[in-house]
Amino acid sequence: MRKQLKIKIISNENIYEALDTDEFEVILARNISIENYTKILKYGRKVVSFYEDEDYAFIGPLLENERDDSCFVCFLNSLKRNESPIFKRLNRLTELKLQKLSENMTFFIEFIEDNIMNLKNRVYIIDKYNFSIEKKRIFKNVECTVCSRENSDIKELFSHFNEDYLFSNSYRSKHIEDIIYENEDIFSELVNKDTGIGYRIFRDVSSNIIPMYCVKSYIRNREFYSYGRNSDVIYSKYAAIFEMIERYSTIVPHFNGSIYGSYNELKIKFDNILNPKEFTMPDKSQFSEEGYSLKVYDDNKKYYWRKVYEINSKEMFWIPEQMIFFDNQIINEEERFIYETSNGSALGANLEEAILYALFEVVERDSFLVHWYNKMSPIRLNIDEIDNVEINNIIKYLEKKGYSIYLFDITLETQIPTIWALVVDEKDIGRVKAYNAAGSHINPEKALESALVEIVTSLSVYNEILSTPEKIREIQKLIDNPSAVTKMEYHVYFIL
Repeated sequence: MRKQLKIKIISNENIYEALDTDEFEVILARNISIENYTKILKYGRKVVSFYEDEDYAFIGPLLENERDDSCFVCFLNSLKRNESPIFKRLNRLTELKLQKLSENMTFFIEFIEDNIMNLKNRVYIIDKYNFSIEKKRIFKNVECTVCSRENSDIKELFSHFNEDYLFSNSYRSKHIEDIIYENEDIFSELVNKDTGIGYRIFRDVSSNIIPMYCVKSYIRNREFYSYGRNSDVIYSKYAAIFEMIERYSTIVPHFNGSIYGSYNELKIKFDNILNPKEFTMPDKSQFSEEGYSLKVYDDNKKYYWRKVYEINSKEMFWIPEQMIFFDNQIINEEERFIYETSNGSALGANLEEAILYALFEVVERDSFLVHWYNKMSPIRLNIDEIDNVEINNIIKYLEKKGYSIYLFDITLETQIPTIWALVVDEKDIGRVKAYNAAGSHINPEKALESALVEIVTSLSVYNEILSTPEKIREIQKLIDNPSAVTKMEYHVYFIL
């Protein structure tokens, strides 16, 4: 039996009158302006958004002012970001003068009563002619200024960290099949052309030995791509979605909680603020190079700062936000003084697993760069001694194509096995002359397999990309002017 709710329909015309009484349980905000929607939320009431025109009704989301609630403006921003055709229709309704109540209003009220809790983080789009219903999931939008989310208590989160956590032999607490099964609904909503974090997912046919999927996403006007590679085509697809979540989480801040000021100002207020000069900063000589885009750090210049947890000392520290998020300037528009990437980021089924795989990535990068910059001679591995079917299949494929393969042990003081794989095109097979990749894992075979999978999927893709006339012209310009090589992706054009 339907539970009848005390619902008060309000519009731009009666907003203040409606908020003066406690006689109703839910506010139904009908075709209301964004300005008035923002005012309503400040009262802390349950609010359901309702917008309609002659063809469609848009019901939801329900907002209860809980931390993970997304609002109607999140919905609008997501539609705009993904360039959804729904955006223009819906945005127009927030600016139109109120029309008379729909003749189907009783149906819509009953629908809300039947589905009230299903409206959290969702919008239902109802076709008024045939009453077909389409459901859209809303994810918290980083650009939303209406329902900005407070940062979680990091120290409280790490109070649950188990330093003696015992990993299984696979070093994963859940099998990927179980993760897919348990989260099937949300995975289907994460990539959606209207409201998804991912706009579209597709299989890259250039990778013709190991399946590779790619997810295209937007944040503001910035495109970013996430890739998944696995011998199993289904796992490859979900690996791309996992990487999308990882990159989306680390590209820009998603929470309140930052402070704005210069180091010299903030060190007076906070004892636990770290000077960026304690980290590795760009060399002064780089700033005079042509095309160099980073700015000089200044103790007197204002930047955004955020609290982080130092796992060994168990203390909290303030560090510049741009050392955490690799493109935070997309949102806060500050000048960058340090170049960052997603290196050292990882997902996990629990906190311990995420930390472990983040450390694997840091160890891998560190081991490779220490050898590279110091021109150290690594230990070369004998390919003939490898006794792993999947690894040998990749090696045989590359050799059959005509590539020379070199494998090196670059493990350093951590003693976490780290393998460097180098593939060289010595027969002019394609445009990529050499490709480097590395992997790190407690199981050295996993480390090697990771490096080889990256190589075999990337070679065919880059050989195709770099064969286009426009790329050939661009590469020639860079060859003629090496100082113009200023972007990370330019390294692909010469040697990887």
